[in-house]
Amino acid sequence: MNLAVSYAQIQGPRAEHQDAYYGSASNKTRVFTVCDGMGGHEGGAIAAQLAVEAVRATFSRKPLQSESCSEQLHYSVMQANESIFVAQKTSPKLATMGTTLVALVFNPWLPAEASAVWAGDSRIYRLRTNELTQLTSDHSLMQRYRDQNPGLSTKELETLYIRQHRDAGSQLSDQRL
Repeated sequence: MNLAVSYAQIQGPRAEHQDAYYGSASNKTRVFTVCDGMGGHEGGAIAAQLAVEAVRATFSRKPLQSESCSEQLHYSVMQANESIFVAQKTSPKLATMGTTLVALVFNPWLPAEASAVWAGDSRIYRLRTNELTQLTSDHSLMQRYRDQNPGLSTKELETLYIRQHRDAGSQLSDQRL
């Protein structure tokens, strides 16, 4: 199996770059992860780096076993979550920090087999015979609307989102009066 990995980043309107990534394509371990700190929250870059470091450390410490690829990947995400949780407690400024995460590990004993985990709206795609396929779905409110209303365009989904939030806000205001 030929494996090519690429990483691209586009600097958005925010001043701080909050992406972190790690990849290892040795014969023993083929693991890749990308994290994107939650914009608008203090410490997003720190959360992304902590998550990437947890994945890297997990796969660097312990030799990969054929039956444990998926379990080791899940363990690394639990470690990432714990690292971020501990760091949140160190400073009130970091209390709301968070990150998205996608990670993929290829089983070296079964090269066509891979395990993936993801949280948030970072995605995994597969490029095969010049066709790009999204393999993950976002953990977001907009994705939930998309799943519940498959015939609506992105513009119609945005209108629905705005209308429902506006209506929810007016109901909340009415209840407070």
